[in-house]
Amino acid sequence: MPERRCSFPLLAFFSAVLASSVMQPGLRADEPEGPVQVAAISDFDDWVVSLAWSRDSKTLYCGSYENVVTWSVDSKDTTAQNDQVSGYASSLLPISDSQLLIGGYQKALLLDLKTGEILREFRGHRGQVTGLAMVGEKSFVSCSDDGTVQLQTVDGEVVRKWSFELPATSLVVIPGKELAVIGLGDETRVTQPGSIAFLDLSDEALPEPTELHKSAVTSVRLSDDGKSVLSGSFDETVIVTSIESREPTGIFREHARPVNCLAMVPSTEWVVSGSGGRFKKKNELKIWQLTSGRVAFNGEPHGERIRCVAVSPDGKYLAVGSYDETVSVWDISAFAK
Repeated sequence: MPERRCSFPLLAFFSAVLASSVMQPGLRADEPEGPVQVAAISDFDDWVVSLAWSRDSKTLYCGSYENVVTWSVDSKDTTAQNDQVSGYASSLLPISDSQLLIGGYQKALLLDLKTGEILREFRGHRGQVTGLAMVGEKSFVSCSDDGTVQLQTVDGEVVRKWSFELPATSLVVIPGKELAVIGLGDETRVTQPGSIAFLDLSDEALPEPTELHKSAVTSVRLSDDGKSVLSGSFDETVIVTSIESREPTGIFREHARPVNCLAMVPSTEWVVSGSGGRFKKKNELKIWQLTSGRVAFNGEPHGERIRCVAVSPDGKYLAVGSYDETVSVWDISAFAK
């Protein structure tokens, strides 16, 4: 794979990371007991590509092809299925106790969870909607693999729209700021660098993306303290970037396949990352410490690539979705302490 071009001194960055204790697996640390699987959900006929928990941590929403499955923690069973999605339900966002935003092909849908009725359609993208995030209480931002990012109200009014040259694969909004971080990259072009972009949601100006990875960025997540953004990539790494300086501060290299998804355990430094590619093996689920890089759990719970992970708001449960058409649910309460 050819060397990438980067907006920061590449050799200096990697030397600094290797010389410091930041992100170095193998450092001794107190480790909680490993996660315990409590359920397996197999009500799917296709890949599981998205997951989201309800705000009370009692319900899990699972997105697949033209289908969203609702699963209950209490009953350990599926309670509803909705087949009104166009294409894959590639992103899910609960916006209240009774409403769920679903990102599908070329549009997002607002679903009434009590009646199963689609309350509104949000159009404006030409590809798959790959990310959704609330901005305040009455607006949300969406991104698509056509490179577009759109800010609109829950009433359907489009406020602003931006268009990047590369597919937008994921996004996260920084709480308390009109700022989003967009993951960018083309997964079909493995030698093309992956980038993140810091997007000012109050400004129509298109920011210059920062090249960080050798291949496409697949997932972006905020650290629990809100000071850093983590980006997972097809290049099999996770890079940590300071939001204030917008410079990389660490790199995690422990995956042997593309890193497809990231999550944080609330109020902790524990990171959950899932990987997998075209090959059957090395579909790894890892739980590791952000400051040290110490891996506390490493497993291969699925037969094909791990596509999505989600931690419940109370930190007790981890859901893992895979191309093997199943979801595994784990008790990770030991990591929430």
